[in-house]
Amino acid sequence: MLESIVTLLIVAIVLMGVLLLISVVVLRRLRRIEQAVSVLQNTQHQVVKSSGSDVDDLSAGGAFEEFLSEDPQRLALAKSEQFAEFRKWRKDKGMNWSGS
Repeated sequence: MLESIVTLLIVAIVLMGVLLLISVVVLRRLRRIEQAVSVLQNTQHQVVKSSGSDVDDLSAGGAFEEFLSEDPQRLALAKSEQFAEFRKWRKDKGMNWSGS
């Protein structure tokens, strides 16, 4: 009887140790995931911040408004044609990133 109680205690202690080990591993992995997500969020925030000029181009008073105001006939074009012409206009003015 005493042997079975001792055996149960040993099994319980071993299982608690295994659970502790598993929880440490899980917490380490969770910490790594949180760090990776944080890095991705910072990178994404920087990309959004740096691409703000593109948003400004389409906002009121931006480059698109300037493009339309230079030639009022551009307002009569279909939206797809307006944007195709706008892309050419930006390229001609050297406003594109590609530089081509």
